Amino acid sequence: MKVYIPRRIADEGIAYLEERGYEVKLGSAQDEETMAREISDCDAVIVRLDRLTRRIIDAAPKLRVIARHGVGLDNIDVAYATEKGIWVTNGPLSNADAVAEHTLMLMLCLARRTGGFNDDEPARAFQRYQHNLGMEITGKTLGIIGYGRIGARAAHIAHFGFGMRLVAWSPHIARKKLEEGVTAAAGPEEVFSRADFVSLHMPLTPETRCSVGRRELSLMKPTAYLVNTAREELVDREALLEALRQGKIAGAGIDFCADDEAMPYLSALVATGRALVTPHSGSMTVDAMRRMALHAAQGVHEALSGQTPAWAVNRPKR
Repeated sequence: MKVYIPRRIADEGIAYLEERGYEVKLGSAQDEETMAREISDCDAVIVRLDRLTRRIIDAAPKLRVIARHGVGLDNIDVAYATEKGIWVTNGPLSNADAVAEHTLMLMLCLARRTGGFNDDEPARAFQRYQHNLGMEITGKTLGIIGYGRIGARAAHIAHFGFGMRLVAWSPHIARKKLEEGVTAAAGPEEVFSRADFVSLHMPLTPETRCSVGRRELSLMKPTAYLVNTAREELVDREALLEALRQGKIAGAGIDFCADDEAMPYLSALVATGRALVTPHSGSMTVDAMRRMALHAAQGVHEALSGQTPAWAVNRPKR
């Protein structure tokens, strides 16, 4: 059986498949036409951030499993795959540590106002930043919107590493086991109004797209920071730009998956002097890339060997 991998993954995932007798087919490009052509004779696909459209799925009559390299599923039409009898899996345990650490890194850099120092000429940078007054995050309040694995892990690090106070909200938080030190909020409004840092960890769905807009940002303290290591589309772009330009919030740290169209917006964010942007690199560690590759390969093997995948996100119709 053949496994299509449009964008190369860590060697551990490829080795796992080859050791079990699968033929691995590495892709040559990530455009829809190329992927539709290359997937046509494959039984499985491991997809990273490339969008797996209906046309690509339809081009693969033998396809039995789509394995997401990572966690988010907004680039896969899960409902259509289910209708077609195709398993969809992901790796919910693969990158929580990496993204949680990235969240705390952005918080620290925002708090200590490190952005810009290394982009300036050294002598001028020392004059500008030597007496730059940031703030400590110890004892401050971290608000978490979306209390899943990553949100919970970020809460753990913040509480035990920095003594932060924690307030969290998600739609089903009443059923969640909360980390020590975490208080459940009555609603997202409480998180936005109480926190010194608001960190977003929701999945991108039609309901959550642009769910953080002018109203939510207006609830934040003018000294508070917004951190988003989930999906950039959770936040209304113009509302955030306005809040930063007008000083309605102290700043924002965003892990941004940007295409060419987004570059003018990114430039405008950075020009406010209040935004710290990273290039969708929250999960880009050697450790997480290995786990994501291996967990995706495990999902492929489980589905193709007749098992129910451990991290299935659907129940395909047969």
